[in-house]
Amino acid sequence: MLIFPAPPFPYVLHSGFAALEVGERHLSRRNLDCFDLIVVFRGRLYMGEESSVWTVEAGEYLILRPDLYHYGADVCEERTEFGWVHFRAAGEWHDEMPKRLPAEERALLALPQKGTVRNLHHTIETLTEIDELQHRGEKLRRTLRRQHAFQEMLMLFEPAGLEDQSPLQAQRVAANAANWIEEHYSLPLTAASIGKALNFHPAYVARCMKTTYGLTPLDYVKQVRLRNAQRLLMATDESIDGISERVGYGSNTYFARLFVRQYGMTPSEFRRSYR
Repeated sequence: MLIFPAPPFPYVLHSGFAALEVGERHLSRRNLDCFDLIVVFRGRLYMGEESSVWTVEAGEYLILRPDLYHYGADVCEERTEFGWVHFRAAGEWHDEMPKRLPAEERALLALPQKGTVRNLHHTIETLTEIDELQHRGEKLRRTLRRQHAFQEMLMLFEPAGLEDQSPLQAQRVAANAANWIEEHYSLPLTAASIGKALNFHPAYVARCMKTTYGLTPLDYVKQVRLRNAQRLLMATDESIDGISERVGYGSNTYFARLFVRQYGMTPSEFRRSYR
């Protein structure tokens, strides 16, 4: 999840359209210094960012971070067409819900790093408008129209249902839940135990986290556990069994299966790749 306190909103730099033929792959880049938003219209794009790998289908988007190495993870198996937008955060940004939420007059734009475009046809039209305005010159009115179109498009990438709630209230509950999970992830957690700790019904906590992060509480627990397992694998010589237990998994087999599903390699293979 990418979190942008707003205003100020992220702002657009450059945009365009591209196509890859069978056997071609997306180029690799390091230190791009801006976010790279990719929306796939046709085909299937294989992208990687450090140790994370995604398959982006037609009708899906992916946002690549400015501070991480990204690359084409595999060649295209069919002609793949996509639009792209390079943008920057005008202020701070986070890859998880910040512990201190913004004042009441500000909001949080919370975007899953990868997701489904709710209205692909409208998104293509908006990308076309952004691109056409880019090539007419950077006059003030055109620049403002271009930025407005970009902001409207980003709203389509927020998790469905977020705009129908009290967004800041849901985000505060989700942030409290996320912070509590970060501190207690090694315990045997259930949706009921998380709700009890926060004094909210588990279904309400789940709805707030789903709309804010695109994840259920237990999905979030899994991500936190696996992220901490990655850190331990890289920074320590502790056994796989020991790490599995430390992050909250009693079964080493179950831990290894989740790790492979998330990162495409076993814990041992991951450790060797960083040694």
